[in-house]
Amino acid sequence: MSLKQNLRELNWKRNFADKRLKLRIKFLLFYLIKLFLPCKTNECDLSKVKKILIIRNDHLGDMVVTTGLIRNLAKSGYQLYVVSTKSALDIVKFNPYVTGTIIYDDSTFLNWIKSIARIRKESFDAAIEMKFIRFFDMKNMIFCSYVKTPILIGFNKSDIQSFNLSICNYPHANHVTEQLKQVLELFNIAYDDMHYELPISESIKTKANLFLKEITANNKKVVVLNPFGSSVARLLSNKQVHIICNLLSAKYKTIVIGEENRSKQLSLPESVAVFNSASILDVVPLIELSDLVISVDTSIVHIATCFNKNTIAFYADSDPNQPANDKKSVYHYKFSIFKAALEDYFNNKEYLKTHSPNRMLPITHDIWAPNNKNAKQILFDQGNMSNVDDEIFKNKLVQSLKTID
Repeated sequence: MSLKQNLRELNWKRNFADKRLKLRIKFLLFYLIKLFLPCKTNECDLSKVKKILIIRNDHLGDMVVTTGLIRNLAKSGYQLYVVSTKSALDIVKFNPYVTGTIIYDDSTFLNWIKSIARIRKESFDAAIEMKFIRFFDMKNMIFCSYVKTPILIGFNKSDIQSFNLSICNYPHANHVTEQLKQVLELFNIAYDDMHYELPISESIKTKANLFLKEITANNKKVVVLNPFGSSVARLLSNKQVHIICNLLSAKYKTIVIGEENRSKQLSLPESVAVFNSASILDVVPLIELSDLVISVDTSIVHIATCFNKNTIAFYADSDPNQPANDKKSVYHYKFSIFKAALEDYFNNKEYLKTHSPNRMLPITHDIWAPNNKNAKQILFDQGNMSNVDDEIFKNKLVQSLKTID
């Protein structure tokens, strides 16, 4: 091993040690905060529950997949309320199974305090915190603890005194719908196929129909392309967008969706149309009326699943349990294991004392897979989608298109 390699490895070891120390200090602070959280009694009579709060303080795609749970609970006679971010609540804006919604906003400390004040104006017979991925969010934990309810249900929360019902769940590769079924089983509900649904207004449908009439011609099929993900790592490059458009130009009219300012940064072919939307709901009828959906963003993939659309979904290969090929990846894997262990024991120590669940790191591309028989999932090894080799990208896309066309 060269001097340069030795120095690099020493630097990785030092960074690894620094990260471990900082994380230990962070969780020590969390432990102190946890001592002061409100405590629930262990008595839980689910037979008396009528009014339920679904706590879904995360992203659009998470809300889409939760619509199956909401429907099954409501059809069993429960009154459903949902708390989430403003954008995610758009997903259930016209959902007939939702009685009411409350906005959660933790963008600033003041907004977070206001969110707690808002939720405390209501009381519920039970509240269900839906996050089951092993990622710890202290602000969300405190928020949940102050919901007015005698029964607070969560995943892997046996060591959090504010929760008095904990559902054991250490998903390695099971799809998200399998985790949602555990909630229904807790309430002894016989569930359906857990399909997603996204009701919208007639005015939104009309807008999409008018747009399609204006831009479609020559009996071409319509493809909806979303090249923008929720993070920089999930953005397609301009070259990749051109590869997609060129491959589709003979058979399809391509419509790019996404934030207007992002779309303007792409140098798109003249034949490509851009659909500007004020809300995620605006693209729903567009997806429903399309012949094909191509996306790097899982929320769009899940919306396409609502209609069993032909879909090509680009995912990063997120299996953290694969053997690492280099020392840097080894240290990253070790840190991920260390972090997961701290989170597991912080949340669920009481359960882990007496049980030995499979605590492998979750494979998120399996957990959040399209769940659609007409979808093709393309996995890439690179962390940043835009760094995928153009030829590899093109070849995988061509193979997927052959199975659809």
